Amino acid sequence: MTGVNHYPQRASDRLASTRGYNGIFEENGIRRYSFILTVLTCALVLLTALSGCQDEPPQPVFDCPEPGDDDDTGDDDDTGDNDDTGDDDDSGDDDDSGDDDDSSPQPPGNSPPTAPTVQLVPANAGEQDDLHCSIAIAASDADDDRLSYRFSWLLDGIETARKESMVPASETTFGGNWSCEVTANDGKADSPTGSASVTIGTLNMPPTAPGLIIEPANAEAEAPLYCLIDQASEDADGDEVYYSYLWELNDVPTDHTTSMIDGPLVLDGDCWTCVVVPYDNHSVGPTAADSVCVMSGAIISPTAPTVEIFMDASGSLECVITVASELPGDPAAIITYLFAWEVDAGNGPTSTTIDISEVESSLTNPGETWTCSATPYDGVTFGDPGEDSYSIP
Repeated sequence: MTGVNHYPQRASDRLASTRGYNGIFEENGIRRYSFILTVLTCALVLLTALSGCQDEPPQPVFDCPEPGDDDDTGDDDDTGDNDDTGDDDDSGDDDDSGDDDDSSPQPPGNSPPTAPTVQLVPANAGEQDDLHCSIAIAASDADDDRLSYRFSWLLDGIETARKESMVPASETTFGGNWSCEVTANDGKADSPTGSASVTIGTLNMPPTAPGLIIEPANAEAEAPLYCLIDQASEDADGDEVYYSYLWELNDVPTDHTTSMIDGPLVLDGDCWTCVVVPYDNHSVGPTAADSVCVMSGAIISPTAPTVEIFMDASGSLECVITVASELPGDPAAIITYLFAWEVDAGNGPTSTTIDISEVESSLTNPGETWTCSATPYDGVTFGDPGEDSYSIP
């Protein structure tokens, strides 16, 4: 056509033209992607600000621009208005979430119980005793909570597996130190621990002295002697009591340590003494002793004493030995007297339980006749008694 020049286009020119269009397309695409990313970012920030924790400070606000409009992207009224996103009246209002006036008061804290007072029974425990852990004074709880108790036992400072309040005697030994620890619990907290201790056998009570006699009392040459316990020792702890024997011959200790002396050792004129010591495996009690002397020939008894009854100003009766008994051939013999009384109220004499030399006036009545007898004893044999009677006016 006229006025139009048609020239063949070179390949290089077509390439340049294509690059030019692509550049425009690339630039427009980048702007479009940038705008979309900005809008998404603003939306995310806005959602975060609207749903943030009320107690946290307001989130920062970003201006989200409209494409090509600087006035729209920076308008605080649309995106950054503190009335919408940062208003303390809506999200940070202490009246809604942090106001102490609206919250209920906290309950008072729990008070743990006090420590119980503990004692061990018996306090002087021996090997034969069960050991009981007793709560002498119960724990108290300021909150009036119901209390339970937990027991534990230590032996010589080492905790045992026993968790009950009693240790049987079969598990204790002499000298072992047992401690009981008790803790109270109110369902929420433990109390301080109460404890008590005892050492087995250290407070042991020794046995009492036994009653002792040698038989026969009238010892004869060539006849055996027997040392007999006629009244057993008593032990306050309930421990079993044992006895050891020792014989003395004419006041000199011998090596005889049984309860009998064989007959061939019993000679005329000798005096034998048996000494007995009680013990309970832990403590030794007081000793007891008895003696006999072997008499040759006939046994001579002390003579009968002379007695007389007197009434004193109070009306009491007294049996007085006016002439003492004697042991023929032994003027140095020690003689004791056994007293006995009878009373006759007109129905015949009746024995009494009075075994001393005096009868109180409150026991007598007018018209009664009282008789006193005093029997001599020289440590070997008894003599004939001396007697006297008195009638109450």
